[in-house]
Amino acid sequence: MKIENMKKVELGTIKAFFDVNFTTIKVKGFKLIMQSGQRMWCLPPDEKYTDKNGKQAYKKIVEILDLPLAAKISAAAIEEYEK
Repeated sequence: MKIENMKKVELGTIKAFFDVNFTTIKVKGFKLIMQSGQRMWCLPPDEKYTDKNGKQAYKKIVEILDLPLAAKISAAAIEEYEK
């Protein structure tokens, strides 16, 4: 697994966008998030849409069900961000 294409930004709680290359599959569009008073963490790709009430909402495109893998991705992304 390799973190690629890290792009640092300042968009509210979003600190960076990045891709994860798992060798046989690349997932694009992860985000590094940092909320006030919390540690940085990653969010898998999602998609913005407008719900039936006209409100902005997000739906998951990729969901990491393996919690140790999710933690590994977050740790690797934070390490890359801090370089």
